[in-house]
Amino acid sequence: MPILAHFRLLLIVLIICTVRTALAQNNEVELKAAFIFTLTRYVEWSVERLPEGGPLQVCFSGSASSLSNAILPLAGRAVRGHSLEISTGVTGAAQKACHVLVNPPLPVKPPAVPGQLTLSEHAGAANDGCHIELFFDKNRVSFDVNLTAARDAGLQLSAQLLKVARQVR
Repeated sequence: MPILAHFRLLLIVLIICTVRTALAQNNEVELKAAFIFTLTRYVEWSVERLPEGGPLQVCFSGSASSLSNAILPLAGRAVRGHSLEISTGVTGAAQKACHVLVNPPLPVKPPAVPGQLTLSEHAGAANDGCHIELFFDKNRVSFDVNLTAARDAGLQLSAQLLKVARQVR
């Protein structure tokens, strides 16, 4: 086989591998976004924190990410009688208004805000006080739950959600 044919074959293989990797990463982000949306159906907030018919605010702290961009199309969808609102780049005092705060995948201890569910992709986040730690394992989204921290925040997580968690602390 001539060198040019080998080069073309190698180029085709590299393109296929690159496309497959990009699709896998995109799939992971879309699955995590869908998981966050679905997760909100299995959390109960007090009526004082989330008034009946009021918007359910999902916020992403820090700058926009592929995960926050993937969930943006779900804005306006109904979740248990609440319209989903998505905000990105939320910092400081503005985070207190969020019902769900998605922290960047960094070792950051989430603020303790009553009635706020915190999520992170950082390994060990559930040990650091975050309520839900997301990760991707064997082509599916998995999660650990810090039930003590969630209860301390005044949140009720459904038994159905806890059954499918990898680990509940």
